[in-house]
Amino acid sequence: MTTPRGGLLYELIEFVEMIFGHIVAAGFLGCLCRRLPAGTRGGSWEQRRYVPAVCYFTVMIILYAIPLVLPSFTAYLLGTAAAVLAMIVCGGERYWSLFLAVTFFSLRWQTMSVTGRISIEIFNFTVNTLNYITEGEFALVWQWNMVHIFINSLLNIVLDVLIFTLLAKWLTAKCSIQNRKLSAREKMFLLTPGFSGSASFFMVKWMIDKYDLVDKRGIFNEYPYFNSMIVCMNFLVILSTLVILSLFADLEKKREEEKRQAVQKRQIQELRDHVQEMERVYSGIQGMKHDVKNHIAVMEELIAQKRFQEAKAYLEPMGRAVETLDYVYKTGNPVTDVIIQEKYKQSRGLGISFNSEFQFPLQSEIDVFDISVILNNALENALEAASKMEGGYIRVSSGWQKRAFLTEVSNSFNGELKWDRESGFPITTKAEGAFHGMGIQNIQRVAEKYCGAVDIEVQEGEFILTVLMSVRNR
Repeated sequence: MTTPRGGLLYELIEFVEMIFGHIVAAGFLGCLCRRLPAGTRGGSWEQRRYVPAVCYFTVMIILYAIPLVLPSFTAYLLGTAAAVLAMIVCGGERYWSLFLAVTFFSLRWQTMSVTGRISIEIFNFTVNTLNYITEGEFALVWQWNMVHIFINSLLNIVLDVLIFTLLAKWLTAKCSIQNRKLSAREKMFLLTPGFSGSASFFMVKWMIDKYDLVDKRGIFNEYPYFNSMIVCMNFLVILSTLVILSLFADLEKKREEEKRQAVQKRQIQELRDHVQEMERVYSGIQGMKHDVKNHIAVMEELIAQKRFQEAKAYLEPMGRAVETLDYVYKTGNPVTDVIIQEKYKQSRGLGISFNSEFQFPLQSEIDVFDISVILNNALENALEAASKMEGGYIRVSSGWQKRAFLTEVSNSFNGELKWDRESGFPITTKAEGAFHGMGIQNIQRVAEKYCGAVDIEVQEGEFILTVLMSVRNR
C-alpha cells in the first residue's frame, strides 16, 4: 500500500531517472558528434561539437516541464530535430548531421526499449520473489517498495550507460565518416538502418498503445512472450545497424587501399619515366661523344675556308642538342635531377618562379624511390597552388640537422585550408576526388618509414611543407 509520502518519493525517483536518462543520451550524442566533419563554415566545429547534445537535453527537459502532454516518441523526435539544427548551425556538414541524428534516434529508442524491458522483468521477478518470501507482506511496506524502485531505476541507468558506452566506442572506432562527397546510393545505404529502426519501434509502440485501449489487461499480460519478441527485435535492429555501418567502413578501407595502390602504381610509372629520361640523356651524351671528332673536323674545315656563317649555322643545332641534355639543377642523383628538371620546366611554362637548393643525401641509406615520392607529391601540390595566383613561386631545399635529413618545399599560397581532424593534414581542394588527399598521405608514410614526421605551416601567404627523415650516415 502506497502512502502519499511514498507517491511523492516515487515521483522524485522517476524524475531523477528521467534527468539522468537524458544526460546519458545527450552524452552519447556528444560522442557521436565528435565524428562529425565540418561543413562549408570551416573548421570551427571542433570547439562547438557539444552544442547539439546540450540543445537535445534542454529541449527534452522543457518538453517534460510544460503542461502540454506529448507522446514520448514525438518528444524525442523534437529533441533530435533540435540537435540536427544545432549541428548545422554550428558548422557541421549537413548530410552527416542528418545521418548522426537519425542513427542516434534509432539507437536511443532501441537501447531504451531493451534496458526498460530488462528492468521491468527484473522488477517483476524481484517483487514476486519477495512477496513469496514474506507471504505478501513486502507489497504492503511502502518503504521497501521505494528502495526496490530506486535500485531498479539505478540499474536501468547503469544499463543505459553501459550500452551507450559500448555503442559510442564502437561507432567512433569503426564508423568511417570522411569529408568527401557521397553518392545518392551511399547516402541512402547509410540512412536506411536509422530510418528502419525508428519506424519499426514506432509501429511496435503504436500497436501496444492501441491494444491497451481495447484490452485493459494489456498486450504483455495477454501475450507474455511478446516482451521477449520486442527485446529480440531491438537487438536485431541494433545489430543490423552495426553490421551495415561496419560494412560501409570496410568498403571505405578497401576504397582507400585501391587509391593507395593506384597512386603507388602511378609513382612507379613516373619513376620508370625518369629512368628512361636519364637513359635518353646518357644515350645522347654517348652519341655526341661518338660524333664529336667528326663535328670538330667539319668545323675546322669551315673555318679554314673562312665560311663563318655556315660554321655558325652548323653550331646552332649542336647548341640546342647540348641544351636539352643540360640540367639547370644538379642534385647529386640522376633520378632526382630529372624530377627537379621536370618540375622546373612545368613551372616556367606556367610563369612560376622556381628555385632549388635540394641535394640528394648521398651519404645515407635513404632510397631514391622514397625521395622521389616526397618530391613528386610535394612539388605537384606546390605547382597547383602557385599556378592560382600571379607572381607564384616554388622553393625546394634540403639539409641535415644532426642525424635528420630535412626536405622543405614552400610555395606561394592565397587560399584557405580546411584541416582533417583525424589525419591532421589539409583537405584537398582538387575538383576530382580520385586521389583525394593521397599525396600528403604518401609523404607521411615515407617519413614514418624513416621514423620521421611531416610538418605543414601556412604563414603570410606561404605554404611550407617540411619532411623530416631520421637516418644513419653510411
